[in-house]
Amino acid sequence: MPRVLTWLVWGFVEGEVLNVGRKTRVIPTAIRRALRARDRSCQYPGCSQSRYVDGHHIVHWADGGETKLNNLVLIVGDITDWCTSSVIKS
Repeated sequence: MPRVLTWLVWGFVEGEVLNVGRKTRVIPTAIRRALRARDRSCQYPGCSQSRYVDGHHIVHWADGGETKLNNLVLIVGDITDWCTSSVIKS
C-alpha cells in the first residue's frame, strides 16, 4: 500500500487530526500511529532499528516547529543522545 494511502487510513478516514500545529509538543496517538506506519524504523542513515524508536520534531518545537506528520521522524533514543552530545561537543 502506498504511503499516502496509509496516511489516509490512519488519519482522515477515521477522522483523526494529523496536525496539531504549535498547540502541543507531545505527539498525539493518531499522529504517532501515522508516523510509525510511514517510517516503520529509525530514519537515521544506516540504522534499521524498528524497536525503541521515538518520534522527534525535524524543526524542533522550541524553535517554532509544528507537531505535524511532515515535521516528525522516527529515531532510536540512543542515536538522539549521541547526536545531542556530538552537537554540544562541536
